[in-house]
Amino acid sequence: MDDPVREARADAEIVTDFAADPLDLGAEFLKWQYATWELCERLGVNAFDQPDVEEAKALARAELARANAGEPLATLTPDALRRAALRGDYVAILAYLRPTPEITARLQEVRAAWARALGCATTLGFGPRYLHSTGQLHGPNTGLFLVVTADDAEDAAVPEMGTTFGRLKRAQARGDVRALLARGRRVAHVHLARPEDVSGLTAV
Repeated sequence: MDDPVREARADAEIVTDFAADPLDLGAEFLKWQYATWELCERLGVNAFDQPDVEEAKALARAELARANAGEPLATLTPDALRRAALRGDYVAILAYLRPTPEITARLQEVRAAWARALGCATTLGFGPRYLHSTGQLHGPNTGLFLVVTADDAEDAAVPEMGTTFGRLKRAQARGDVRALLARGRRVAHVHLARPEDVSGLTAV
């Protein structure tokens, strides 16, 4: 756990539950799936809904069709995003990068640095797959979203689509940024020359 969790405020509620045997991990997943459904039932929320996922896909398709798909989006800078943090907020790092062990480790360092600097909860998700997992947490306007993209050293063509996987990935990232901005969310989008340059985001 990070220091902000160990040094939580007196009014913070933290639930920890660890399986004694690693082989019990599957049962833990099942238990928390039922717990999620039960909590959603009590809150009157559809646990099986995917809010705004289809909209983000539509925006990604629109990005692919744009002639100016590389035009910068009107987002905050990382510094401005940090200054916008309020009590009770959390930081979501949304990385549209290849999740290699090296890149994952560097992003975890970035996440931990932001957690220490802001004293808030942080999450790390790789796009676009987070839309179907941690992306479901991005409902209330308490999130600070740092979207990270980078040029790919190698970029293969998508068969019969007239585009590349790298361009498709960037379109998905920009579509998600547009969806967040449309809802008044606080977003910073950083595009890097190389994925390895993500370590520079630890300077908070």
